Amino acid sequence: MIYDVGFARRVARWRDHLAALGDPIEPVSPPPGVWKAIEAAVGDQRGVRPRRPRRVLGGLVLAGSGRLLAHAIRRRRPRGSDGH
Repeated sequence: MIYDVGFARRVARWRDHLAALGDPIEPVSPPPGVWKAIEAAVGDQRGVRPRRPRRVLGGLVLAGSGRLLAHAIRRRRPRGSDGH
């Protein structure tokens, strides 16, 4: 395994830089109007059903399958059959 000293130094520097993010912090309560402002910005979300991840995933699977099928068909086509 090759060891890159410069890369190791950069990793160590970032590790030290980001280590403070792991320090425990005291919880702070937001000012009283914050939640009202958030609700006003996003609207009333009670009773709203979140989008189904399965629909999105299904669409991605379908798109990927179509792409794979197109690639397989293109690979099986004999040379010269595309008009050239």
